[in-house]
Amino acid sequence: MKFTTLARRAAKDTLEAEDLIAFVQEHGAEGGKEIERLRILHGWPDDGLLGDGSRVVPFGGWAKACTAWGRQGVEGLRDMLGDPQLAVFALGTLADVSGPAAIAVLLDFAERADWSRAGTPRDLPCQALYCLNTALSGKTGVEVTPGMQASMLRIAKLIWDARVPNVHFLAQALYFVRHADPVPALAWVEQLRVDDPVLVDAQRSVLKRLKEHAARD
Repeated sequence: MKFTTLARRAAKDTLEAEDLIAFVQEHGAEGGKEIERLRILHGWPDDGLLGDGSRVVPFGGWAKACTAWGRQGVEGLRDMLGDPQLAVFALGTLADVSGPAAIAVLLDFAERADWSRAGTPRDLPCQALYCLNTALSGKTGVEVTPGMQASMLRIAKLIWDARVPNVHFLAQALYFVRHADPVPALAWVEQLRVDDPVLVDAQRSVLKRLKEHAARD
């Protein structure tokens, strides 16, 4: 997308968050500067909350994440993860840019997260797992290293040990294990005792996938 096109769409309020991420990926640091200029010009709020109480797309938060990536790459987004108000935008941008460095940051964040506080999909730990699944399922050709695989299994165990009450999220954690080393992952998934239909289906599907991977290896 050209600079003039981005500015025109911003003025017409026809932008999507994905447009900002794609723009900064294409134009790098200069693209980040332009996004920052537009954020200030249009007064985009970080949280999408307007003065009259109505809500819009939180372009301010997405713009800050894109600007950080344009300036410092993945490390700029890592710094944003310490801000509770902006971390969700950093996570989303990391998922979209993907790549080994982005996945490593997402894994590190997920391992350090307090999973006992992960009760709803909007909680940051839950968002981190969603973004990891997105980054790993993309057609990016990212090579998953043994270190990454070990981290994935540790994260899944942390989630289950925390007794997160949402069965759909527990199922998502199981599906996440499909990317781990199949031998230790198989041993862990097989010993889980589940009776909820959602978890029974997830366990069955993941075991099948892991056994296929183990047979190929």
